[in-house]
Amino acid sequence: MRVEKESAKVKQTKKVLKDAFIELHRHKPIEKISIKEITELTGVNRGTFYIHFNDIYDLLEQIENEFLTDSEEIIKRFLTLGEHTFEENFRNPTNGFLEVLRYIRSREKYIPVLFGNAAFKKSFKSHIKQLLYNHLKSLGLRDLVLDDFQLEYISSADMGIILYWVDTGMKISEEELVQRISDFLFKGPLSAVAKK
Repeated sequence: MRVEKESAKVKQTKKVLKDAFIELHRHKPIEKISIKEITELTGVNRGTFYIHFNDIYDLLEQIENEFLTDSEEIIKRFLTLGEHTFEENFRNPTNGFLEVLRYIRSREKYIPVLFGNAAFKKSFKSHIKQLLYNHLKSLGLRDLVLDDFQLEYISSADMGIILYWVDTGMKISEEELVQRISDFLFKGPLSAVAKK
């Protein structure tokens, strides 16, 4: 019982430090943020900071890794189709893509910092592409030819739509966004225009 409480306390302390860093990073570049600022903002002493992080860059790396790991786990669940086709799974309102969007909304304050970093965006998109590639290969379709351009198109389009959703204040629901992405993916982005 004591170990669990200590673990929860450590988790909470790290979250407080991460949140303070994110708040500061929204207004200034990382090289201008000091550990002193973070500890003063949180009331956590420097010694405690160094128990959890080597420096500011290690703190940011842990935030990035946590986001990538969590997103990857959600995407893996999404790509586990069971008896459904890829399209049926995508359109299912309880699918993993919806979970990804909900996860992003729950980390809303982290997103501008994370996706404001070109290296992180590239890494996140690379994760999406790799998972998609691995999944399609796992289906056992022997004649399937995986074109790098197709994978790049899908991952770039998904990333672009998600970033636009975030940048415009997440005004539409996750469900509506999934429907729009689904329509673009399975009907083509110009299908709605062509009908008019």
